[in-house]
Amino acid sequence: MASSCSDHLPSSFMTLPKQNPLSSVDAVFGNDDLVTEILLRVPAKAVLKLKLVSKNWLSIISPASFAVRHTRRNPHTVSALLLRFSSFFKEQPTHKHVSLDGKSLVYLSYDFLDFDPDNPECFSTYVSQSCNGLLLCPKWRWCSAERSKPTDYIFNPTTRQFALLPLPPNEGKYFTRIHLVFDPSVSPHYRVVCIQFFNSELKIYVYSSETTDWKLSVKLDNFDLLSVNFTNGVSWNGAVHWMSPSGNGLSFLLDMECLQTIPRPPLPESWQDQDFRYFGESGGTIAFYRDSSRKPKS
Repeated sequence: MASSCSDHLPSSFMTLPKQNPLSSVDAVFGNDDLVTEILLRVPAKAVLKLKLVSKNWLSIISPASFAVRHTRRNPHTVSALLLRFSSFFKEQPTHKHVSLDGKSLVYLSYDFLDFDPDNPECFSTYVSQSCNGLLLCPKWRWCSAERSKPTDYIFNPTTRQFALLPLPPNEGKYFTRIHLVFDPSVSPHYRVVCIQFFNSELKIYVYSSETTDWKLSVKLDNFDLLSVNFTNGVSWNGAVHWMSPSGNGLSFLLDMECLQTIPRPPLPESWQDQDFRYFGESGGTIAFYRDSSRKPKS
């Protein structure tokens, strides 16, 4: 009778070690590429909390490239308004969080903007601008008429992180306007445009959070300062725009570091400068609003 091959093999060859195949969950979370694709689909606030899961997840979420990819996959939408109220100049203002779904109106606490522990009690901060989730918050002395140096913060209300904006170069004679520029779908770094003007002289400085320094981008000696109102600049599509109610507007292109004229939208013959109401950005588009309810002069 012929013997089988197994009769001549050592017993160690007959007993195979038991294998414990990885579960599907272990297989997924052991693959950084799959984890990244999953985290890119998680809401931003939840992603911040998931940094605490493990050092590996922290290393996946922390790079600037992840933030840019996450923003592109989850386009920014406006879900609420932050309104500021102040009854008297010497009283600290209050803020209201108004949901655009019409379901909630929340009064925020007085310490909503008390993010700087080194800020003296005599000083208060308020929101002057917002740009894609970041707030520009100037600081002012509310309990005294004494003047102080202008101080501005860049504040992220989601993470409660903040940065003190260095003062731009100034010889003391210029009027100054600053504008926050931030597009997380392009870069995790923000920029601040500072407009300085006096008589017919115009200077434009740009601050970058990446270089932490101011750079002089534009200097004009014979500029018609009455042609544009630099108070209400609008950040959109890599530029800051100013629209004049009485003529063409102006744009400062950040990457090209230059100014260019932008035409005013077509207006009816009955248009008057008083009809101008608002110029701003929302949902990735820029808009020029006028009051059409006012009766034209006869």
